[in-house]
Amino acid sequence: MGRFLFLLFVVLPVLDVWLIFRIGGLLGFWSTVGLVLLTGFVGAWMARREGGRVLGDWQAALAGGQAPSEGVLGGVLVFVGGLFLVTPGVITDVFGFLLLVPPVRRWLATKLKAWAERRVAEGSMQVSVGGMGGGMMWQSSWKSSADAHVIDVDGDDLPVRALAAPAPTDPKSDE
Repeated sequence: MGRFLFLLFVVLPVLDVWLIFRIGGLLGFWSTVGLVLLTGFVGAWMARREGGRVLGDWQAALAGGQAPSEGVLGGVLVFVGGLFLVTPGVITDVFGFLLLVPPVRRWLATKLKAWAERRVAEGSMQVSVGGMGGGMMWQSSWKSSADAHVIDVDGDDLPVRALAAPAPTDPKSDE
């Protein structure tokens, strides 16, 4: 997970800036600024339209007593695609546009779901629903279960061992 975050937050922006400079050298400054603004506006419009479609499908399915066909993951991918599109950069725009294309999004959602199911089956990821407000907690460990953490719906990162059992008390400390 650390490598993924490094690629996402360090390598990807550096590549995006480099590519924008290259395009700027070919097209000129104002044309490049216009291209970045255009992709941002078109991307925001597409994300809003596709997000509205996904939400409408969810509402229709729930009103008919059925589970939404695209599921929650599709909505999350639309949101991520919208974030990529409003982030200046060519590479992020490509990823953002791809996430707004329904067949690509469904394919990726299927892959992510299979990945998560494998992690749960291996025991390296646990998902539970419940607690106050019916929130979701997930736990994932890439090292060992002793190092595992739970991130609850409030965003608190708690060591699993702190949740497993209360801390032992020293009977002498009551004196």
